[in-house]
Amino acid sequence: VLMANAVPVFVDIDPNTFNIDSSKIEQAITNKTKVIMPVHISGNPAEMDKIIKLSRKYNIKVIEDAAQAHGAEWDNRKVGALGLGGIFSFQTSKNMSAGEGGAIISNDKGFIEKCFSYHNCGRTTDGQYYDHQLLGGNFRLNAIATSMLIPQIDSLNNDMDLRDKNRSILDKELGQIKGLSINSAYEKTTRQSNHLYLLRYDSNEFNGVTREKFFSAMQAEGIYTYAGYKPLYREEIFLSNSDECPWLKDYDYTNLQMKNTEILADDESVWLKQNHLLGNDNDIQDIIDSFEKVTNVIRKQPELF
Repeated sequence: VLMANAVPVFVDIDPNTFNIDSSKIEQAITNKTKVIMPVHISGNPAEMDKIIKLSRKYNIKVIEDAAQAHGAEWDNRKVGALGLGGIFSFQTSKNMSAGEGGAIISNDKGFIEKCFSYHNCGRTTDGQYYDHQLLGGNFRLNAIATSMLIPQIDSLNNDMDLRDKNRSILDKELGQIKGLSINSAYEKTTRQSNHLYLLRYDSNEFNGVTREKFFSAMQAEGIYTYAGYKPLYREEIFLSNSDECPWLKDYDYTNLQMKNTEILADDESVWLKQNHLLGNDNDIQDIIDSFEKVTNVIRKQPELF
């Protein structure tokens, strides 16, 4: 967004799904709004029916950030194909990985032609050799990275089946622990990609023991849990580095507050990394045992924390 000299307008999230709260999008739309960019966080689709309805009402485009959502589906349609375009990441942590790189998809020929040109030094698909029509860069995926990706097309569905199975087990077992809230999905979500496993920790149910102390105890059990991303509007570029993006000078992000985003980021969100969901039965049981052990000790002996 910033590299396009555009201004990001942030919207709070739904704490039950960690996705953008579709009921709060409309109040953020102005006559300058060009695009709605929902993020399918952890591969859990955003509430796309309502988002598409808003885009049609105001005649603005939808670009889906499906970086973590390879194979995820909304109402039996693959995410990334619901708006004008969708983006996928092949960075090293993703469900399909080439180390780095990504893909853009669209049914709009004009849009995809521009994307191609920007990623290919300003050249076009039908232009003359070494003909540059736009100010593009070299964002081309190299052949070695591509050769790593192609076999993953065939293995993705099996990986997704395993992730589905393991998430269901974790949901069932961890959902029984009072004080932990399992991340939910919207009714029309027909498949998640389960890139990450997200849940919420309520310290009030654990004798006031903070999430960070819970993290430390889980680490001692050999299970790495963490808080996830901080709110984007707390990034330094939005707070004090106005010379980097002078078109943001009229926008004050320092006093921006997103209640749900901040509660999750600061106190409640618990993330398990993507490799956990590819574990075998023993690995998943180790995760469950660690959650049960740590939460039981916190309840019975909070003074240890």
